[in-house]
Amino acid sequence: MSPGAGTGGKSAIAGNGAGGAPALPPEQEQALDFLVPQPGKQYVYAANPTRDTVAVIDSVSLAIAEVTPGDTPTYLATVPGEDVALVINAGSSTLSVLRTTGAGTTVSSPLPIIKGANVIAIAPGGAHAVVWFDVTQPKATALSGSFQTVSLVTLAESNDKAFTVTVGFKPTAVVFSNDGKAAFVVTSDGISELRFAEVQGPEIAPLVRIQSSPASAMNSDAGAAGTDQLPEAGASDVDGGSVGEVGTAAPVKSDAANAPAGSAPPSSGTAPPVDVSVSRDGHWAIARRDGTNEILLVDLVGKTCQSKYLSSPVTDLDMSDTTDLAGGDIHAFAVLRDESTLVRIAIPDGFTGASAPDTWRVPDETVGQVNISAHGKYAVLYTTALPKKRMTVIPLPPSGTATPLSFDLQKAIRAVAIAPDEQTALVLHTKAAGNPADPGLTPLEIIDRQYGYSAVRLRDQITVIQTTDANPDPFVITPDSKSAFVLLRDDTKNIRLAEQMSLLTFQYRDFQLGSPPNAIGALAGINKVFVNQVHSEGRISFINWDWDKGTVETVTGFALNGRIRQ
Repeated sequence: MSPGAGTGGKSAIAGNGAGGAPALPPEQEQALDFLVPQPGKQYVYAANPTRDTVAVIDSVSLAIAEVTPGDTPTYLATVPGEDVALVINAGSSTLSVLRTTGAGTTVSSPLPIIKGANVIAIAPGGAHAVVWFDVTQPKATALSGSFQTVSLVTLAESNDKAFTVTVGFKPTAVVFSNDGKAAFVVTSDGISELRFAEVQGPEIAPLVRIQSSPASAMNSDAGAAGTDQLPEAGASDVDGGSVGEVGTAAPVKSDAANAPAGSAPPSSGTAPPVDVSVSRDGHWAIARRDGTNEILLVDLVGKTCQSKYLSSPVTDLDMSDTTDLAGGDIHAFAVLRDESTLVRIAIPDGFTGASAPDTWRVPDETVGQVNISAHGKYAVLYTTALPKKRMTVIPLPPSGTATPLSFDLQKAIRAVAIAPDEQTALVLHTKAAGNPADPGLTPLEIIDRQYGYSAVRLRDQITVIQTTDANPDPFVITPDSKSAFVLLRDDTKNIRLAEQMSLLTFQYRDFQLGSPPNAIGALAGINKVFVNQVHSEGRISFINWDWDKGTVETVTGFALNGRIRQ
């Protein structure tokens, strides 16, 4: 479940426009696109609704096969690391499963699914999937799909099944337990629970209703001592490059999670939950409500929900679950942008008062989002709400304090991704208005007006910026964490490149493409990325990501572009 610069601090921001300061916009994150080709282990799958076909492209032999799964195959997803694809046949409200081997591709009998389904979420391990309707997807409308049912798909060769399950109102996300044995459908009124072994046919899924409950309140004075208190009754709710100088900010052990009674914690029990994460074992979930101080802990086994109120609105929330490691545990990480603060709360003890939170305040920085690396080694803090050229890295200890390390970037931040090995981060930048070729500009002003991205080594914050002539988007980090690829496209300037950045040496190289690129993905089984391109007959290039190889092979001649957005 499921992307700051310059200096700035509390004096420059106020989440609700307090004191006359303008309210900042929300932090921005990027979403997936189900209308582009998807990679398997060796094969790439591309739906063509206008031909009622799916093209299956072999990245080794470059052979192309077309299969006909059903009426208007449109939305497609692949099982990670496997040559298995699920495709929604939009014209008939069915789903087909494609399985590819050296002998060819088999297509399952179409499985009936809910009307208007446009999203496929696949569980870890690939044995189950949830198919649902997301009204926020392109071309979706309130009239085109179901707001209270999902299709649960069980994947078993020659015995695929699909059941309709009733869930809470208006699903917004689907998350899975790490063992792939359960799915949790996040809705506007709670979390519907699908324990796969217990679902044998159509049914109503158990719903854990997410609602505010008595919990600890927090005072905005992060330095005041205090103890957990219940919020006051009757309180009103409100809706809510080059390496720069590395600055160190001493951690402040504050009571940002424990406040004396006296002020009502802003909350809204009706706002839908966002930033929902689920623990590996499917026992705990956390969520927040936009524009409020509230974070919620959901006991998915006990079917209960409790709230904790922080001292200012939470702008981002993430979970770190390291229970797969010796001595690992589960924490919630909440960002308080108004206070330039990150709060780490143990799950569940930090919500009951059995353990105190860890708090890191980063003075003079604007931090609104946090990315936690895969095994909880680092927290990376930044903002996308303001054009700040700063980032903060916190090496996370198992307990206690750590020193935040804040440093300069050369450009403002649009998105951040941390490599799977936790060693590096890729930073996509925003572009300032204006022409970089205008006379009289300083080097920094020129860089500001260019597109670009940076690579950051997290252990010592060594940073390299790469400016580009086109917007670097989309991108992919290879599963072995050795490289990142970004696509560069500007049709007016005839720019059509795939750029590879080594995450080991921070060197880069360009691969010229024959047509404008619009999608990229990694095929982990053979160390290649695929680049889909806009072409009247369909075109995909395959690039070997090993630095000593770097070969490019291209296949053209199949119709891919029926519904791929340009």
